[in-house]
Amino acid sequence: MGYTELTGKQTAQRIKRAKIVAKILNSFNAHFGSFADQRSTL
Repeated sequence: MGYTELTGKQTAQRIKRAKIVAKILNSFNAHFGSFADQRSTL
């Protein structure tokens, strides 16, 4: 396995994890609302 192939796989794994985290956070926001919106001092 060459450097380019390894780097490509690592990047793909990072993107996959980021999409999963975004999906979880979006689901949380849909159910409970935004944490920042509820606690903002503005």
